[in-house]
Amino acid sequence: MSVLFREAGSFRGHVTRVRPLRLISIAIGIVAAGCTVSAAPTTTTTTAPGGTGPATLILSQEGLLPHHIGDAAATVVAEISDTLGGYDREFDWERGTTSPFGDCPAVEVRGFGWGSLVLIEAGAGGRTPGTFLTWTYGFDHETGSSGDPRGLQLRTREGIGIGSPVTELEAVYGSRVEITTDSTADDITNFVIDGSATEHLRGRLSGPDHDAVVDFIERVPGCSS
Repeated sequence: MSVLFREAGSFRGHVTRVRPLRLISIAIGIVAAGCTVSAAPTTTTTTAPGGTGPATLILSQEGLLPHHIGDAAATVVAEISDTLGGYDREFDWERGTTSPFGDCPAVEVRGFGWGSLVLIEAGAGGRTPGTFLTWTYGFDHETGSSGDPRGLQLRTREGIGIGSPVTELEAVYGSRVEITTDSTADDITNFVIDGSATEHLRGRLSGPDHDAVVDFIERVPGCSS
């Protein structure tokens, strides 16, 4: 899943596989969150080419539209690379129950990263190609920082993405968004969009104040720890 909730292609270019920092999820019921850092055995160095077109992916509980959850991951990764440019990180296969992304509902999982956008692939075992399981956006798996280092500027259908003001988030979604702050955990502030639905979006704000912005967003259900 991601940093924040405690519950809560190939391409022309060079990719070095990395083992990401183990993410600590933040609960919607929120407990203190953070990143448990495990040293990465290698460092990613890459020169990724530009894509063939503008970044047209839409952040959705259905997937990274037009790519849907459950699609063949190899096809999705190749087509996203056509759109965004090649991925700059490939995370090795891990057991689903002990993956760096948390406890994932799959025998094994791996990830592909375009900056802070990560697509998680579910496999049935044997390190064989699998399906698109979920995605996270706004968290750097190497440094533990938030942001959009590749400047992807991806948005939901309603226009919300990394850097969107909380005032815009509230104006766009109205009663569909719930924002909570845990004063006992460094004022960690989270939001959930359409939380009553099985498939929904959630994320983290930069703080509890009126000038806060969105700095992380992910699709649920995903991986949890």
